[in-house]
Amino acid sequence: MTERFDQATAVWLRIVTPERVQLETSAHWVQVPTVEGMLGVWPLHAPLISAVTPGEVEYETAAGIQHVWVDSGILHIRHGQVVVLTGSPERLPMPERGTAAWDQSIEDMSGALGATSEGEEGASPAKAGPA
Repeated sequence: MTERFDQATAVWLRIVTPERVQLETSAHWVQVPTVEGMLGVWPLHAPLISAVTPGEVEYETAAGIQHVWVDSGILHIRHGQVVVLTGSPERLPMPERGTAAWDQSIEDMSGALGATSEGEEGASPAKAGPA
C-alpha cells in the first residue's frame, strides 16, 4: 500500500490476476459482481469470501467513479481490504459502455443468471437422474 489508508473512511481495493497486480488503490466504496449479485463494500465491512462472476467492478475514488472488467474469481474482504483474485481480463473483451454490444452482454449475463437461479427447463447435473 503506497497511499495513506484509513480503513474507517475507505477501503483498499486490490485486483490480482495470474500475470500481475492489475489495480491497487484506496476507494470510498467498491461494487463487485458475485454469484449472488452485485455486492457493495463500504468502510468497516464485515469479513467475507465470495465467488466473483465475470463483469465490471465499480469503485469511487477522489477522481470519481471508475470501472474495471474482471473474469471469474474469488473475492476476499478483511480489515478494510477488498481483494479480487481473478483470471486475466485480457481474455474477456470488454464492450464499450453504452453501446449495443454492452447492452447485449448485460442481457446475456442476466439471462444466464436467470436460467440458473430460476431453474428453467432442463435439470441441473446435481438433480438429473441416470442417463
